[in-house]
Amino acid sequence: MRLFELTMKLHQFCQWPAMTRKEKKAMEKILCFWSRSEPLEIFEYGSGYSTVYWARFLQRQGFIFHLHSIDNHAVWHKLVVRMIKQKGLQEKVTLYLSEFKPFWEKAGWDWSRDPACGEFAPASEAETDYIQKPLSLKRSFDLVIVDARFRRRCLEVARQCLKSKGIVFLHDAQKSKYLEPTKLFKYSRFFDSGHYFPLERTRYQFWVGSEDNAWVTSLSVKARY
Repeated sequence: MRLFELTMKLHQFCQWPAMTRKEKKAMEKILCFWSRSEPLEIFEYGSGYSTVYWARFLQRQGFIFHLHSIDNHAVWHKLVVRMIKQKGLQEKVTLYLSEFKPFWEKAGWDWSRDPACGEFAPASEAETDYIQKPLSLKRSFDLVIVDARFRRRCLEVARQCLKSKGIVFLHDAQKSKYLEPTKLFKYSRFFDSGHYFPLERTRYQFWVGSEDNAWVTSLSVKARY
């Protein structure tokens, strides 16, 4: 755990997304799947260093794009807003806030057990607004990134707002409770994420899916760890 914490602190210091090398390579390939001459629309559940990192990557690669990102934590949201302004990305990135408590601050949460399916289901208006945000924007997306709260519900919504050939990326997909909603997509594949540092015991996974883009099942990723 100590090495993991130190690795995450390094990611924060360098403003890197909390992703393994394999996941970053996979995301680069996914983003570069699309043409640079057509506007690229992205929605991200869970704002953070990843928001800035991938916006800068797309900018360097010469893409025409807009990245929409939502978070549930007001302090973190303000931090990301500040980073976006510092990097001059205000015209490329729109940030949203739908504030509610994370699951570990809710009554009945116990770190020693895995909660039953639906035990901490969305109950407030803010939670529902968070999940439904991409639908409220009245547009379709080339890529939806799911990396925060209520991931199962977010996957269901993502399916409803994808463009033709659109792709969904699920981070930390190794949890068994995420398996069922991934079955909603015709093309679906889990990938080994590798590790954050050498000799780490925990093995992570990410998942990509699409309604009509078979390319996601042939994605090939090679990286250390």
